[in-house]
Amino acid sequence: MMTYFLNFLLDGNARRKLAMLFLMFSVSHSSIGSVISPTPQQVAAFKSMPVSEQKRLAKQLGVSWNAGIESATSRPVEIRDTIEPREIYDETANKPSMGVSSNINRLPALGGEGGVEEKDALDREGGSDNFKKEPLKRYGYDLFAGTPTTFAPATDIPVSSDYVVGPGDTVVVQLYGKDNATHELSVNREGVIAFPQLGPMNVSGMMFSELKAHVKNSVSQQMIGVRATVTMGALRSIRVFVLGEAFRPGSYTISALSTITNALLSSGGINKVGSLRNIQLKRKGKLVGKFDLYDLLLKGDTSKDQRLQPGDVIFIPPIGQTVGIGGEVKRPAIYELNARADQVTKSTVEDLVKLAGGLLPTAYLKASSINRINEQGIRTIVDVDLTQFSGKSRTVRDADVIHVSSVLDTLENVIVLKGHVKRPGTFAWKKGARVSDLLPSMHSLLPNADLTYALIRREKQPNHEIEILKVSVGAVINAPGSVADILLDPQDLLWVFDVGIQRIDILENINNQIEFQARSDRYASTATISGNVNLPGKYPIHMGMTVGGLLQAARSFMPGTDLDKAIFVHHLPVTGKINVELISLTGDSLAKMVSAKDELIVFSIEQSRAELMEPVIAQLQFQADKEDELKVVNVSGYVRSPGTYPLSAGMTVGDLIGLAGGFKEQAFGLGAEITRLDTDDKQYQVFQRLTLDLTAQQNGMSTILGSRDQLYIKRIPNWNEKETVSIKGEVNFPGVYPIYKGDTVSDLVSRAGGLTDYAEPYAAVFLRDSLKKREQEQLQRFKKQLERDVAELKLEAAQDITGPKESAAVGGTLLSQLSDAEAMGRLVIDLPRILAESNNTLRAFNIELKNKDQLIIPPKNPEVSVLGEIQFPTSHLYNRSSDVFDYIEISGGYSSRADESRIYIIRANGQVAAVDNGWFIKNNTEVGPGDTVIVPYDVYSVSPMVYWSGVSQILFQLATTVAALNTVGVF
Repeated sequence: MMTYFLNFLLDGNARRKLAMLFLMFSVSHSSIGSVISPTPQQVAAFKSMPVSEQKRLAKQLGVSWNAGIESATSRPVEIRDTIEPREIYDETANKPSMGVSSNINRLPALGGEGGVEEKDALDREGGSDNFKKEPLKRYGYDLFAGTPTTFAPATDIPVSSDYVVGPGDTVVVQLYGKDNATHELSVNREGVIAFPQLGPMNVSGMMFSELKAHVKNSVSQQMIGVRATVTMGALRSIRVFVLGEAFRPGSYTISALSTITNALLSSGGINKVGSLRNIQLKRKGKLVGKFDLYDLLLKGDTSKDQRLQPGDVIFIPPIGQTVGIGGEVKRPAIYELNARADQVTKSTVEDLVKLAGGLLPTAYLKASSINRINEQGIRTIVDVDLTQFSGKSRTVRDADVIHVSSVLDTLENVIVLKGHVKRPGTFAWKKGARVSDLLPSMHSLLPNADLTYALIRREKQPNHEIEILKVSVGAVINAPGSVADILLDPQDLLWVFDVGIQRIDILENINNQIEFQARSDRYASTATISGNVNLPGKYPIHMGMTVGGLLQAARSFMPGTDLDKAIFVHHLPVTGKINVELISLTGDSLAKMVSAKDELIVFSIEQSRAELMEPVIAQLQFQADKEDELKVVNVSGYVRSPGTYPLSAGMTVGDLIGLAGGFKEQAFGLGAEITRLDTDDKQYQVFQRLTLDLTAQQNGMSTILGSRDQLYIKRIPNWNEKETVSIKGEVNFPGVYPIYKGDTVSDLVSRAGGLTDYAEPYAAVFLRDSLKKREQEQLQRFKKQLERDVAELKLEAAQDITGPKESAAVGGTLLSQLSDAEAMGRLVIDLPRILAESNNTLRAFNIELKNKDQLIIPPKNPEVSVLGEIQFPTSHLYNRSSDVFDYIEISGGYSSRADESRIYIIRANGQVAAVDNGWFIKNNTEVGPGDTVIVPYDVYSVSPMVYWSGVSQILFQLATTVAALNTVGVF
């Protein structure tokens, strides 16, 4: 548009440019949302153009010619297609209420049966019975929630015959007949139009129908052969006032065709305390009409929507009495009652239901209610039966909230099938219906359905208590109509389980319903099974449930179950205490009846029982008092599961031993000991110790146990657990050998067939498990100390001190090696001497074997290793004539950091021999095959490293041991 406009200005004569400029602005102002008034010169230039030229230009710009004329002759009126929406009450939330009662802001929320929640009712929407608390909103206020504007859309509607003509209007007169002409005549301030052929005419105050008749008569009488048609051109704008509880009170310029609703739209609507039912129209200080917007909103009646005149005042008074209605109505909201006083008292519940659009099909008319403020200023509930005339005709008051209840969601006379079936669902109940009607065959079930345990949840009438019945689906399918095929009642729920899926989560809802029925004198009808069963947990108790039935619900016990001893815990409902009974899982015990809150604890033969017993023992300890002694006993010593167990009535020593899993292999069967703690007249503690003959006890003469008794099962004298040692390397029969007390190293070598011809007994390695643990602890201590030393040296090194830098580097290397080191547990032995003294009764050097000892005999090793601070650490063939210094010399000699005064030799048998390297005497310089010569680092230059030398020596010893073990394939 702008490009066309600029190009257009570059050619043509100035008058056409000016006229086109005006026309473009006049026909496009509605789209750009602003008012553009053409100058008088532009208007004159456009009107001076021939009509054909005006039409051609209008067509070229895509507008009607009449629009151009109207634009050229009318006052500027902005045209908007819509009123821009605004947030409702966004600017009135904090405005003063102007004296309106606060009751409209304190209507209660709707939800539940008569629930009251005092919040701002203006922020609510309708809710229903189904536990929905949706807020109610005031009805009708969002219709006028637009952004205020000084102009409103009213220029495109036809002019009615009763329109009153006034200054600013334009009258278009078209003459035809003998003369053809079109005149656009503006009504001036005096109410006169200047008709070229007839002269001035006074038209102010005439209705449009009167104007047309007057002009036509004048033309027909004064202009022979000419007739006229009269239409209205551009209409004047008028100024009116919108006052009171408007969203934006004030003065507004609107079209002369505007009505009350147009003015309300221009002002942005009505604020939250304004009335929709008592809008007043005042003219020259007098009330000339009232407008009830409910007539427009609910009935579409615009008969009271009067046309406005200049200076009219639309006054919106505060809101009147309000009543909310929610629940099962079509349009839940807060409604304003009729503003007339004679109508307020006559407003009934039925009137409010009509305002709300009527009832929903789900409304339950007999259970409606009114939330009302009574004469004492307290909210109360008034029940209303809308099926009765008295209920529908009940009058309503200001701030009442009517709640229309919903029908219940529950279905009547139905049965429900759930669980591991192919077609779960809800089915109609009929008299005589049985389980077989729901499950006629195996084809009704999914694979792996539990055929022995299904449940029926039944509500007993009239108190709706939950009752559980057990069903054997397999028996039902095999014998329809039998006793197993239970007759169904209305509302029954049949649940079929999967044998492989945990069912506790599925039963949780049923258990919760049952537990809700518990009372102080009656526990919930549930029982718990724990321990070595397939599906432990809490189960509802069905009619006639036994211990065997509880096991069946839990899919029976798992392999390795102790069938002889189980714990049955019975809870006493009034006192809250428990009684413990020792039962078996076979025979008559399976027929024991299960009652509310009973517990069955099933034990595994192999696993500890302490964890399962812990809550039972804790409860027994809690309930013990002066009148009820602590009913626990303890068993220790050589039984499978020693610990504390509940004391049942008549429990014997044999029962306790069985409860503890029985004897261990090493248990002494001829005797045991009971330590008994008793009180003398409940004043002094008395200890008793009883020695028992367990063989007699097993023959039926068991001693009855008492409270706090402690049973100790002794071990067979001189019992020796199965202990073994291993021998590897150069023996004839290496392997693992059992040992007994008194066996020695020489005995082990002898049992292994003696040494081979390739054995080097001097280099034998003897490893002991207990020594390994101690060595590992020592290594950890060295490591922590070394870490602290290295950290301190690094801190000193940061100060550019040369010594600490070098020491920190060495310490870091040593720490890395120490972290990788693993203790061996080597015990230095002299195997040749041990074997030589094997026949000596003293056996001074022979070592008695312990469990897990290892003896490794390496083969002969003709090598000597030289390690440490030498030029080329390496190994050499053993030379009988060479001493330690010879081996150091052929390894390149000492390095610059060597400590020549602290050379030591790690012998093949693990011993460490220091070399006495004095000025005149040199001792311990002899080196044997398999020995390792170590030249240590000179640690005296840095004080912390004196301590590190010991660590270094340990690492070298471990290295030589590992090297020896490698020769026999241990690593």
